[in-house]
Amino acid sequence: FAYIQNRYSKEHMKKMMKDLEGLHRAEQSLHDLQERLQKAQEEHRSVEVEKVSLEKRLQDEISIAKQEAHRLRELREGTENELSRQKYAEQELEQVRMALRNAEKELESHSSWAAPGALQKWLQLTHEVEVQYYNVKKQNAEKQLLLAKEGAEKIKKKRNTLFGTFHVAHSSSLDDVDHKILTAKQALSEVTAALRERLHRWQQIELLCDFQIVVNPGIPTL
Repeated sequence: FAYIQNRYSKEHMKKMMKDLEGLHRAEQSLHDLQERLQKAQEEHRSVEVEKVSLEKRLQDEISIAKQEAHRLRELREGTENELSRQKYAEQELEQVRMALRNAEKELESHSSWAAPGALQKWLQLTHEVEVQYYNVKKQNAEKQLLLAKEGAEKIKKKRNTLFGTFHVAHSSSLDDVDHKILTAKQALSEVTAALRERLHRWQQIELLCDFQIVVNPGIPTL
């Protein structure tokens, strides 16, 4: 009988260790996805900074071209030499054309449909509220993960004692820990799936609206 119980305990331990490996994989999957999210947000911020910098540079170039065209006009109007007047007129025309090209570039960058500013704030607020709800679910999943790990560690320590294998075989602790592991794995999988779906959905909304939502000042400011 003791042999049968010992064999059952070993098989049960083997199953528990396999479930624990699955739990580790689920934990790593969530960790990897969160790292991708952080990297994407950093890249998003970098793109936005570059966009603002480009718009400012275009504005500066337009302003410089206008000033140069104005200067050349004054020179042209102040000279009596026909060749000089023609040269200044050609240069002035080139400066005006340059300003026009830069203005067209700026116009192209703003030519798409622009959603109202109020909509952006409401979408940002909606995103942040959803993140708060997600964080609560994530914290609960992490608590279940911790309980499962602690339970598995206790089983390992008991098993290494003199009567550990016999004690484990005659207790319900193995079943309890196995249940905790499977529950934690399911919770982590649900959290990972929710994060993946949320990332995809808000990326699509940002593409449609052409403004930032995920990267925002936060609820206190909104």
